Amino acid sequence: MEAVEKGAGGEDNSQGYALFTDPATRARQLPMLDYARRHESLIRAVLESSSDAGQRAIAAQLMGYVPSSRTQIAALVRASHDPNADVRNNAVRALGVLAGDSSKRAAQIPAAGFIAMLSSGSWTDRNKSSLLLEVLTRSRDPRLLHNLRAQALDPLLEMAHWRSAGHAYAGRMMLGRCAGIEESRLEKLVAAGDVGAIVEALHAE
Repeated sequence: MEAVEKGAGGEDNSQGYALFTDPATRARQLPMLDYARRHESLIRAVLESSSDAGQRAIAAQLMGYVPSSRTQIAALVRASHDPNADVRNNAVRALGVLAGDSSKRAAQIPAAGFIAMLSSGSWTDRNKSSLLLEVLTRSRDPRLLHNLRAQALDPLLEMAHWRSAGHAYAGRMMLGRCAGIEESRLEKLVAAGDVGAIVEALHAE
């Protein structure tokens, strides 16, 4: 939070895990990365079986730093259904970073559960699932876009009209892809905040 408040909240996600670009914060994260690389089995066991939600939330965060694998993705997907909102938040955030770094990893993440999360009454569910799905829809997979439109059109329309452009971004991009708007044009419409043109294209589809 100190880094964010001083305008240094940028992240480097290029390795499949999140590291702050702020040197002081990054220095605190690197030991966490080292720990996760050495204790993957323990972290996964805590995430899947601890009765303490706080420990599971920390394990979900650390699971995002273990070596990338199908086992890692599967554990995070299971954690995305945890009864605790903090656990779900950390798990889905980690999946979003993994998906953004590699289209191959993105293809291994089943979208169905995250489409359902768009209708959740929890802010963190909606926020993190929309960020993950924005990444997953970059491939423009027809089946995924059809399911989004069929199952989550109302929440997407609501998100697209949120006042905060940053929070509305994912919803606007997903709507535009459902409408078949070409990516570079869609980026310009979203940057201009032209939600009307996106919705109009969606209804014209």
